[in-house]
Order: sequence, then structure tokens, then C-alpha cells
Amino acid sequence: MAANYSVSYRKNRNSKKAQLSFEGNLAINNIEQIRKDVLTRLYEFEELEISVSNVSGIDLSFIQLLLAIQKTFKKGKVSFDFNIKDEYNTLLDKSGLNKVMN
Repeated sequence: MAANYSVSYRKNRNSKKAQLSFEGNLAINNIEQIRKDVLTRLYEFEELEISVSNVSGIDLSFIQLLLAIQKTFKKGKVSFDFNIKDEYNTLLDKSGLNKVMN
């Protein structure tokens, strides 16, 4: 069965900065594989821009993953770019993620 989500990395040349993009169903039924996809390359970078768009589902398990990524990069920089529906933005607000993204 094909994955109904995507995780992709785009590295800036000659730097340790990368964009990590998430799309699709970012919910509990996919979170373990999403986590594995992220961990395979996460430690290659010192700075991350996390982009979330074209989301068909999102829940607290994905938000917890984002918080774990941010915590992992204590010495590095993590920025977020969300292009998602209002209903998912409400979940981000209620979870407190919007407060720690800055």
C-alpha cells in the first residue's frame, strides 16, 4: 500500500541548513513511519525550516513529533511554515505549538 503522506528534505548547498517538508495524512496511523523517515537524516543538519502543507489530516501525534524535532535542535535553529486549513491551525493553537514556534 502506498504511503498517503510525504516527507522530503532539500539541503542548501555548502551549508548545514535544510528544508524539511511534510504533506498528506500526518496522523497517528502514519506517525511511526514519518518519525523513521525524519530520523534517517535529521542529524545531518544544524538548521531546519519545517514546512507543512497540502495536509489531509493532522493530529497531536504529529505535533508531538514537531516538538521533539525542535527540542533536538536546542543549539540549532528550527523555523516553521504552515500552509494549512483553519481547522488544523486551531489544533496548533490549542496544542500550544504556536507559542513555542517563535
